[in-house]
Amino acid sequence: MRSQFGRCRATGFLAVWVYLAVSCRSAGTLRDPAVEEQRQVAEMFRSARADMEKGVAELERLSTAMDTAGVAGFMPELARRDTLYRRLIQLRRELDPGLPAALSGRVDLRSRPPLLDISPAPLFEPFRDGRTWMLQGYLIYRFGRTPYVLIVPAGFVTDLASVPDVAEPLLPRNGEYSTAAIIHDYLYWTQSCTREQSDNLMSIVMKETGVAPWKELLIYGAVRLAGQRAWDSDREHRASGAIRIVDVPWDRSPSEVDWDKLQASLQETHSLADIRPRVRLQVCELGNSR
Repeated sequence: MRSQFGRCRATGFLAVWVYLAVSCRSAGTLRDPAVEEQRQVAEMFRSARADMEKGVAELERLSTAMDTAGVAGFMPELARRDTLYRRLIQLRRELDPGLPAALSGRVDLRSRPPLLDISPAPLFEPFRDGRTWMLQGYLIYRFGRTPYVLIVPAGFVTDLASVPDVAEPLLPRNGEYSTAAIIHDYLYWTQSCTREQSDNLMSIVMKETGVAPWKELLIYGAVRLAGQRAWDSDREHRASGAIRIVDVPWDRSPSEVDWDKLQASLQETHSLADIRPRVRLQVCELGNSR
C-alpha cells in the first residue's frame, strides 16, 4: 500500500510540474517569437496612433487660435509622428509568423525620422472592389501659409476622383489630384461648408499641389456641373445613419472585404459615432473664391 501511495504521489508531482510548465508557457515565459513580435508591434502601433491623435488635437487648437507661427512650427513635429505612424502601418502589414522576432527593433519610438512637410500623398488602401479606398492615416492639409488646416480622419472611405469609366484613361481615379479629391469627398460628406465652397476648396488644393491647369479646370468644371446629385445623396445617406468613417479595429485590411458588405455589417452591429475633426468656418470662407 505504501509503495502504491508513493507511486501516486510521484505521479501527482509530475502532473503538477507539467501543469506549471504549461502555465508558464501560456503566461509568456516560453512565448512564441512570432506572437510576441505581433504583440510588440501592436503596442507600438497603438502608442504611435495615440501620439498622432494628440498631435492632431494640438494642431486643431493652434489653428483655431489662428496662431500662424504655432501652426508652422508644429507641422514638422506632426510630420515626424506621421512618418513613424506610417512606418508602423507598413510593419504591421508585413508581419507574419515567418519573420524574425527582432523585426520590431527596427522601429524606435524615440527615433527622429527626417523632418518633412506633411506629405501631399495621402495613405490609403483599396477595398476588394477596387473602386473605393480607405484612409489608413490622417490627411492633414494646410492652406498656403495660413493658420488654417483641414484634417480628414483615418478610416474615412472615399472613391477618390469620381470619374466616369469612359474618362478613366484620361483622368484615372487615383492621380496627382487624389489629395484634393479626398478633401472634396470629405467636405461633401460632412457638409460643413456650402457646396460651392467645397468645390472651390478642391480647386485651391489642386492648384497648391501642382495639378496640371487643364486637369484642374476639367475636374472643377465637372463637379460644378454635375456635383449636386452627389451632394444630395451624401446628405440623405448621412441622415439615414450611413457610415463613411471606420473606427478601429474594423479599419484594417480593406483589400480583403467589399465596402458595401462592411458598411452594412457595421451599421447593424457597431453604431459608430461619426466623430470627426471639425471643419472650421474660416476654412470654409477660404472657398468663397478660387
